[in-house]
Amino acid sequence: MEVCCRKKLKDELKTLLDESNLLYEECLAANREQEEILRNAHMRLESLFQIMSTSLDGGNLNERAESLLVSICMGSILECVMQLFLLAYSDEYKDSSWQKWTDFKEEETAHLIDDALKQAVEKKAMTSRQRKSALEEVKKFFRKKRDEPAIESVTLSDLTSFYLSKNVIDDEERECFKKLVDKIRNGRNCVHVFSENTTNSTEDVLQLLTDFEPILFDLRKRAQYKNGTATPCGDVVRDMLKDYPDNTCLVIVAETDDSTIAS
Repeated sequence: MEVCCRKKLKDELKTLLDESNLLYEECLAANREQEEILRNAHMRLESLFQIMSTSLDGGNLNERAESLLVSICMGSILECVMQLFLLAYSDEYKDSSWQKWTDFKEEETAHLIDDALKQAVEKKAMTSRQRKSALEEVKKFFRKKRDEPAIESVTLSDLTSFYLSKNVIDDEERECFKKLVDKIRNGRNCVHVFSENTTNSTEDVLQLLTDFEPILFDLRKRAQYKNGTATPCGDVVRDMLKDYPDNTCLVIVAETDDSTIAS
């Protein structure tokens, strides 16, 4: 890997690490009750970034091997970041009742299914052992539906479904978000030797990291708005100030506190 490309990748990794640290701080401020879990997850997150950065420093891996390593780490990083955000707002997550079945007669339904399975055994469509196994799987599935899934155990695929179904991501970003997550998921699956990975070059890796940055930024901003450490209006004013630094009115507004801007 060329030195200039390696430097670009390291710079982008540093940007992503800084952004993830800011997200962690906002998540921690939002839910101190989850401090230990959040801190442990953040330590793992930092370790993943360190693994990628160290691999770029050493230069002992060829381009394809480095691409595979980044792909695997990025899948875990994305999953961790999405879990961090949900852990910070675990009360809202529970209130969503996501994948939780309500107004469901569990025992009655299990009995009806068992009756059908017994008929299948009587007609020799299945064995008695198969019936017992099937019924146990049904009951196990029903037990899972008593509560929403534990955030720490939600897979990247299900996390994506939650974010899209609950409008965590803005409408205009939804399609880009889904494409990026699918790409990262496919990349992480390269741990399976027969899977296909489209991130095979330095340019692919750099593009993957670059595309990931807005996701981190969006989540961090949402956390800030929730905590009151920033406001959408205040951010708009500051963005305008960057474009028009000599505008006196914008300077005055930008120097007010967020509550004043919000009002």
